[in-house]
Amino acid sequence: MRSAKLISILLTLALLLSAGCVESKYKTRSEMTPEEITQIEQVYKPNEVEEVIPPFLENFEGPALRVNGRDIMASDLRDLYRHYVTFQKRDPEQAKGIACEAWVRTIATATQWPDTIDVTITRLEQIRDQVNQGTVDFTSMVVENSQEPGAETSGGDLGTIRIGMMDQPILEMHAFNDPIGQVCGPFPTTLGWRLILVTERNDMGTDYASANARHLLLFHGLDPENSNQLTEINATRWANTSDIEVLADELRDIIMGYFPHSAEQLLQEEGNVGNESTAQEEIIPTLGTD
Repeated sequence: MRSAKLISILLTLALLLSAGCVESKYKTRSEMTPEEITQIEQVYKPNEVEEVIPPFLENFEGPALRVNGRDIMASDLRDLYRHYVTFQKRDPEQAKGIACEAWVRTIATATQWPDTIDVTITRLEQIRDQVNQGTVDFTSMVVENSQEPGAETSGGDLGTIRIGMMDQPILEMHAFNDPIGQVCGPFPTTLGWRLILVTERNDMGTDYASANARHLLLFHGLDPENSNQLTEINATRWANTSDIEVLADELRDIIMGYFPHSAEQLLQEEGNVGNESTAQEEIIPTLGTD
C-alpha cells in the first residue's frame, strides 16, 4: 500500500516537473522579451526588402532625344521606365527599350501635324488651370471640349484601370503616378493630347493596384477627319521613318536596336537617293504594339 502511494507521489512530481519544463520552453508573448518577439516575427514575417530600381538617365537632365525636331525629356523617359519596372514588373533592360520606343512613337505621331501642337497644348493648359483653380468642373469641360467619341455621355470616365490594361502606356503611367484630385497634363499619346484627373487609386501592392480616372482628349491634328490616321500601325511606321537625334549617349544602342530604319539612317544607307514613300513601304516594325 505504501509503495503504491510512493509511486503515485513520484508520478505527480514527474508531471509537475515536466509541466514546468514545457512552460519555461514555450513562453507566452507576455513573458517574452522584445528581442525574442522580434526574432520570432522575423521567422514568420521576414522584413520586406525594398526593391532597388537600376538607374536610367539619372545624371542626365533636359531633352534626351529629339524626334522630328521635338524634344523628349529625360525625366519623361525615366518616369515611364520606372512605371514599367515597378508596376508591370518588366526586366529593367527591357523597360529602358520599351520606354524609349513608346515615347518615340508618340512624338513621331504628334509631329505629323506640327502646326497644331502648340495650339493643342495651349488649349489644354487653359482648361487644366481653370479646373485646378476651381472656376470650372472637369467633367463639364470634357463634355464641351473632348474629341473622344462618346465623351458627351461618358464625361471622359476611364473606369477602373488595372496594370497592363491600357494600350496607351503613357496614359497608364499618368493614371498610376499623378497626384489624386488634380488635373495633370497635357501629355501626348499616340491617339492625341490629353489631360487626366485621377479620382481614386489603390496602391495596396502592385499586383492588385488599380486607379479610377477621367480624361480629356484632343486629336493631334484637332480635325476629327484626321483621327482615322491615328492607328498603332501608323505610329510605328512614323517612328521608324522619323528623324531621331540622340542627345544622351546612354540611349544610342537602345535607339539603334529599336529604330534601325529612322529616316536619317535610311537616307545615309541609300546614299541620299530614293523617296520617303518607298522607304516607308519597306519598313518592318521592330516591335509590336504594347
